[in-house]
Amino acid sequence: VESSGEPIDWCAVGRALRIVHAMAPEHLPIGLPQPHPSAFPWWDFDGLLGEVAHVIDAAAVTGIRHAIRRWSGWASFDDRVVCHGDVHPGNVIMSERGPLLIDWDLLCVAPRGWDHAPMMTWAERWGGEVGVYDELVAGYEWSGRRDPAAEAFAELRLVAATLMRVKAGMADPSARLEADRRLAYWRGDDDAPTWRAQ
Repeated sequence: VESSGEPIDWCAVGRALRIVHAMAPEHLPIGLPQPHPSAFPWWDFDGLLGEVAHVIDAAAVTGIRHAIRRWSGWASFDDRVVCHGDVHPGNVIMSERGPLLIDWDLLCVAPRGWDHAPMMTWAERWGGEVGVYDELVAGYEWSGRRDPAAEAFAELRLVAATLMRVKAGMADPSARLEADRRLAYWRGDDDAPTWRAQ
């Protein structure tokens, strides 16, 4: 599929995502993994923090621990739909026929807020275009804002992204530079920079 070169139509992405979430898990191909998100190793927050806490300053560790504790029951949910698992601009191709979601290797079965979570912090944390999540919401006809599960997933994705970058930075100096950018947010720095996807 070739890109049309047009900006992503996030309203159309929201409509497509609603169709994905309407699929019954039993209608997926036989043998296709349908993991619970807690199976992803980068969501083992206590384990990851234990590996890297010794290279993080105390203020950032405290901020990260508060987020983990705030959402300690994140894996206890009953409502589950088929989820793409990683909806963000890098996983959308705007084709002549509309947006196409690509990179399905994180497909899982979770609450619908799981797929909303990446875009809920896209502008604020990742420097993305302001308003794109609102466009997705308009197409999907539901918002993750003020939904406890979606809010938990949104913040904990930031925790996972930070801890994974810190872990990478223990061996790669360039990754450490980005880790330091992310840790400023957890320290509560007023001038914490936006993050860069790497």
